[in-house]
Amino acid sequence: FSPTTFLFSGALLLLSAYLTYRFFPQSGGSGIPGVRISLVVFQGKISLKNTFGKFITTLLSLSSGIPLGLEGPLVTISAGIGSFFGEFFSMPTKKVKSLLAVGSASGIAAAFNTPISAVIFALEEIIGDMGYPFLASNIVDTEWEEQVFESTAFFEKGGPFMFRMRANCSVFMATVLKI
Repeated sequence: FSPTTFLFSGALLLLSAYLTYRFFPQSGGSGIPGVRISLVVFQGKISLKNTFGKFITTLLSLSSGIPLGLEGPLVTISAGIGSFFGEFFSMPTKKVKSLLAVGSASGIAAAFNTPISAVIFALEEIIGDMGYPFLASNIVDTEWEEQVFESTAFFEKGGPFMFRMRANCSVFMATVLKI
């Protein structure tokens, strides 16, 4: 552990804190409670500025070597991307909310390599309703997508990164197609 590493890590952490405080105050914290608030209070809308801010500040913080989890910020970033697509394509509020939940599920699927558990997480923690209509269809579609991607030689040779990408895409696409 050299002094240069210590100074570089500290500079990255201070830059992340400054950006959060000065430009992206909504991107502070874990993010999962913020996603739930966006779903309930703001009709599923998360600004692209906050999504970008969370991405940059998380990148800087984790690059500094600080032992923080990637899961909370990944849920926020993925939910923000889902929300952005809903707003970009001028979807109704109900579909924007669904895309926010789908985005959060894809973030959990990418973080833990568990696409089915990610759907259940989104239903339980983000939506707060285990009886939400797309539960059964998403689990079946997610498993079907996994089987299709597993049989593709392109994804078999990609290693863990491709598995995360496959899990992320399968949850996101299975739910988007059901909306």
